[in-house]
Amino acid sequence: MADYQKALELYRKNYLEYKTTGESTYKIAYQNAETWIKLYLEKLQKRVDDDSTYVDKFLEDYERSNPEMVEMQKKMKIIQDKAPKLQQQYETEKLATQPPPPPDMTSFYIRGGVIAGVLGVMAALSFF
Repeated sequence: MADYQKALELYRKNYLEYKTTGESTYKIAYQNAETWIKLYLEKLQKRVDDDSTYVDKFLEDYERSNPEMVEMQKKMKIIQDKAPKLQQQYETEKLATQPPPPPDMTSFYIRGGVIAGVLGVMAALSFF
């Protein structure tokens, strides 16, 4: 990877020099760096393609040699697809069958206290 970075730097440097000075030696240098970069990228792409082919072949061999695991994997996929729906249905039915929670008496007591206080203040003011 260090060679690739070095080639990119050489390309950039020589390209700028060529555009600045117009000398053909810089043009040849940046073109050579560009050719090397393209070849390097093609080599990397070939490696990726080869690895992808290897993985595909491995999976095919695995499926052929382990049919029971493949069948189990298909069943697990069905479970993974159905599980969220079943869980949502369960939660919905659970909420529908639960009795409502008892009322919160705290707010009732607070309202009663406020009303009693207001009535007390009004009674006290009515005597004046």
